[in-house]
Amino acid sequence: MTYQADAPVHREVEAPGALRTSRTLWLLSFVAGLVAVGFSWLNRDDGKQRLLETVTDLAPGRDAATLEALANLVFWGSLGAIALVVVLEALLLRTMMRRRAWPRVAAFFVLVVHAAVMVLAEAYLAAPGGAGAAVRWPLLIQLGLAVVAWIVSLSPAASRWFRA
Repeated sequence: MTYQADAPVHREVEAPGALRTSRTLWLLSFVAGLVAVGFSWLNRDDGKQRLLETVTDLAPGRDAATLEALANLVFWGSLGAIALVVVLEALLLRTMMRRRAWPRVAAFFVLVVHAAVMVLAEAYLAAPGGAGAAVRWPLLIQLGLAVVAWIVSLSPAASRWFRA
């Protein structure tokens, strides 16, 4: 065999600017969510006490150990839900950056779940008034950045890149 042609090499096509911007916004959203989790964890004693008072008001006749276990479950469940949303969105972002278009559709449904998780986590983790701002604002920023990132990922340039 004397044919000397080089093997075909697939050229890596760089993601369009809109998709790189979307990726940056998603990453900032993840950071904001982790900041909210961090502040909640740092204020966990106050948060658990506030939740214990809430569940005690809802079921005053229950055993103290049961009420404390329920307050712990709500607290750690809220933190876990935020972390789960971040992980799901990160997996979708990773898949999307590998030139798969379907994560944009799945991200819409994850964003709906994200909004519900944000509302519940804010209610359970953030203290009322200004004392809860350290948790409330990162959660709101996380959701806002995620929504904007999803909208930017729907740009025509991104759609062309997925089809190319």
